[in-house]
Amino acid sequence: HHQISIHSLEGSSSLPEEVFQELFSSCENSFWLDSSTGKTQSDNDKDYEGCPITSNSRFSIMGSNDGPLSRKIEYFGIEHPLEKRGLRVTSNSGNSDPSIIDTDILSYLRETLIADGGFSDHVQMVSFNEAEDVADDETFRAATDYELPFDYRGGYVGFLGYELRHITQCSLFELEGGHGCKIDDSEASRERTNPNVPTAAFFFVDRSLLFDHHTGDWYVVGVGNSDEEIIANMIEWMKNMQSKIEDIGEISSSSFSSSHGKNANDAIDFVPNRPKDQYQMDIARSHEEIRNGESYELCVTNQLEAEITLPRRPDKKIHE
Repeated sequence: HHQISIHSLEGSSSLPEEVFQELFSSCENSFWLDSSTGKTQSDNDKDYEGCPITSNSRFSIMGSNDGPLSRKIEYFGIEHPLEKRGLRVTSNSGNSDPSIIDTDILSYLRETLIADGGFSDHVQMVSFNEAEDVADDETFRAATDYELPFDYRGGYVGFLGYELRHITQCSLFELEGGHGCKIDDSEASRERTNPNVPTAAFFFVDRSLLFDHHTGDWYVVGVGNSDEEIIANMIEWMKNMQSKIEDIGEISSSSFSSSHGKNANDAIDFVPNRPKDQYQMDIARSHEEIRNGESYELCVTNQLEAEITLPRRPDKKIHE
């Protein structure tokens, strides 16, 4: 079965958008599960009553499918041309060409989880020793019952498209004790289907990052197995992620502070993009065009422009 290892990184000033931009935005395949309504510790006294998603938007989860155990699963369903249909699985180990498997995506996900033995019920917390006189660079211990504020453990991340409703209906029918289910493809929207967009797609994610908006802590989540080489590579990846997240936070903080230290109290000068004389001339010409019958109404507007210098990694508050 799959073994879960997690390293926590407290007190980093790195923000999710900065980390994603730096680490995953250039990847061929990446994901970012996020919401903008998460509460922080400073929001405890605010009234969020009436917002149904506040409770489940606390975490941002991101990553890519570049781990040794990762694989990409794409399912092209009945709304696609016959030659395009089927399940394609691309693994990071061995041949990079996708394998075409004769099954639907829900059956594949269920069968592979069973074949792999599922996920361990126990989480291993990993910490790194910075002292030079310590023999081991890292220490391991079992996570306590309430240590982790989330249920995420890695594994399959993806989406199920609307046209998969035929298969989900059959799957539910079988789970409820039924046998056999005919898939009706008469309503499949083939005419509006993009042939390059799968009906459903998933990554098996063995390396990912999770950010807690409430505490500001990062969690580095790794999925391994009994292979010692894979475990060793995962630990090195965790160390690398810690270093990169810390570096991103330091760059962001120093850049933002230096910029705002100089200009925080400076007034921003806005200048019309057309001077007053030109603006009055344009109004006069508009009146003339109206008198000539070219139009019965014209709106002459001006724009205000300002030049400001932003830090290399601007804080998200600037945009808000």
